[in-house]
Amino acid sequence: MTSKLPSASRFLRDSPACSGSCCNSPTHQSSEPVEARGSDSPACVGPDSTGRRGGTGGGTAAMSSVWVFGYGSLIWNPGFPYDARLVGFVRDYRRVFYQGSTDHRGTPQFPGRTVTLEHQPGATCWGIAYKIREEDKQKALEYLEVREKQYDEKIYLHLYTDSSPKVPAVENVMVYLATTHKESNKNYLGPAPLEEMVRQIYLAEGPSGPNKEYLFKLEDALNKIGVVDPHVQELANGVREYSDAKLTK
Repeated sequence: MTSKLPSASRFLRDSPACSGSCCNSPTHQSSEPVEARGSDSPACVGPDSTGRRGGTGGGTAAMSSVWVFGYGSLIWNPGFPYDARLVGFVRDYRRVFYQGSTDHRGTPQFPGRTVTLEHQPGATCWGIAYKIREEDKQKALEYLEVREKQYDEKIYLHLYTDSSPKVPAVENVMVYLATTHKESNKNYLGPAPLEEMVRQIYLAEGPSGPNKEYLFKLEDALNKIGVVDPHVQELANGVREYSDAKLTK
């Protein structure tokens, strides 16, 4: 189960680009505002209940804006202009390293592993949601469609926060999802023994860099928002041990 550390800050404040994207529900409160506009800085429930598929997203925000939830590399590198960002979680999904990457952290010959979401009732997944203004929406979404092209579905989930753990802080946040359907997602890898996943992540490398760098950056980004994700932590520890073992041979 992913846990949120009691001392975690709910709103990131360490980015020079800003002026002002599993599983215990948070219990402490915060009255701090959502952090204001930034760019290129590190910055619900499932579809069968109050979440939904389709729509325009950003239900509690102005209809002209859209919110996008990052749970992988979008946490530390959104890559698009945004008006605000908010640390929060979505319900009934967990983060898993089940998606193959042949364009960023691996190659078609040797795919890397990146995260997607797996539906699991009762789970929560922490990340960062970004609010994109109307004037930035077209450019940002065009960028995301290219960057997330191996993620074959978009779903809309409610975002909850420390200060709003039961009532959505933002409704219908857009989430890129890599499904298990091989017809539409030929790069889906699915689960594997820990040793096999560790070896694959350790060895894989693509145009965006080594797969293990992606894993370690995700681990660090989650730590910075006070989140411990056991799946991420187990893989990161395994890759470090694999590296150490190889170096000592």
